[in-house]
Amino acid sequence: MLLTGENPAGAGRGDVRSESRADLTHTNWGYNSYKPYGGRYKAMVLKWILIFGILFGICGCGSSNSDDMRSYMQTIVETKWSDYANANMGGNGSIAIYITSPKGNYFLKTGNSSSATTADSHFRAASTTKTFTAAAIMLLQQQGKLNIESKLTDVIPETSRAYLPDTPAYAIPYKESITIKQLLEHRAGVFDVANSQIPPTVSQPYAGDIYENYIRETLGEEEHQFTLEELINVVAENQLSTNPPGETFAYSDTGYSILGKIIEEVSLKTYHDFIHENFFALHDLNGSSMPSLGNDLNLPSPFISGDIWYQNQYYSGESEGIYSTRNNVSARVAEGNLISTLNNLNRWVRGWIKGEMGLTPETVSMMTDVQATGESHEYYGLGTVYTPGLGYGHNGAILGYFTIMRYDPQSDIAIVANVNIWNLDDFYSMLDIGYEILKAVKQTLE
Repeated sequence: MLLTGENPAGAGRGDVRSESRADLTHTNWGYNSYKPYGGRYKAMVLKWILIFGILFGICGCGSSNSDDMRSYMQTIVETKWSDYANANMGGNGSIAIYITSPKGNYFLKTGNSSSATTADSHFRAASTTKTFTAAAIMLLQQQGKLNIESKLTDVIPETSRAYLPDTPAYAIPYKESITIKQLLEHRAGVFDVANSQIPPTVSQPYAGDIYENYIRETLGEEEHQFTLEELINVVAENQLSTNPPGETFAYSDTGYSILGKIIEEVSLKTYHDFIHENFFALHDLNGSSMPSLGNDLNLPSPFISGDIWYQNQYYSGESEGIYSTRNNVSARVAEGNLISTLNNLNRWVRGWIKGEMGLTPETVSMMTDVQATGESHEYYGLGTVYTPGLGYGHNGAILGYFTIMRYDPQSDIAIVANVNIWNLDDFYSMLDIGYEILKAVKQTLE
């Protein structure tokens, strides 16, 4: 069986779609609400153990307090994850969490594949990429080099060039009406080439398929060099759209591919170079990278394997034919190609939301001015998700990896988690247990 593909998710269920080729498609995924395993009595006992531990066990100070706090949080993580993994995935998979807070910094991990994992282990961080893309756009606005209220056909300040080239490859529907801000908000109505099947009515050999799957599986070009222009051209050539701009929230990875192209047109640099120069190099994010070449498949060492649970069987992400740990993410530039670490993502989300990563507090305030989405993301701003109980940030999902990244300004707690397995038999229950664990751990520190 061939397991392939990527799924750069944003904040919740609605945008998590399988791009796995062959028999792994989003059309055969269901949703069953996750209910904690082990029974109500077990959950109640754990709750009172934690309450009494917090009241009486960690009212001291110094390193003992920190050690006790870590012990209680580790108990939460181990209990909840092991119950879930044992009941759903044969005990497979791991979760690792890095927290920075006024009460200390904590690294927590559990699972049968977590022994070598550290806060500096590399993994594919998928749609957390969008926070860098949005930050890059806002940095260019802050510098007076673009205006997010501009239409895609408007001229870049102090140039004679439009934000998107005036060529057939970029002639997407509603191009004259879509604003840069609408792309940031996922309210531009741009057809999502990454996660949607091309309509069967389209006169193309890839009609009825997901474009990337057609190239990599049907044509067998596993190391195909995808480009931003190629992906945007699929929308333009076939005149595909979800809805007119401004009407509703509709998550679109391809909308962020367009933003990546705008960054290149305005800065006259590649997307990779702009992100590296303005964020990675300046802010000590040395464990992060944005691969863009079709043959750049490997993760830097040390790395976490992205594993699979499918049809009640376990598949290592490093097995032959499993394209998760080793993967071509050239189709994900600007929307899901980030490789990072828990340490780097924690530093990024804390610094970004606090206005310490090159963006002013006023600019960050624009990004965190979220609106209700009417769907699973709950609240979305400019490349920014808000989750009640956790804070601002973004999620990321790509075959084998699921990442949650949040910072809460009120509690000054930044929390980042990586789950190194996809439960394709009940994917959404895995998302639920991730949120449940993080919220429980965060409440311990508040």
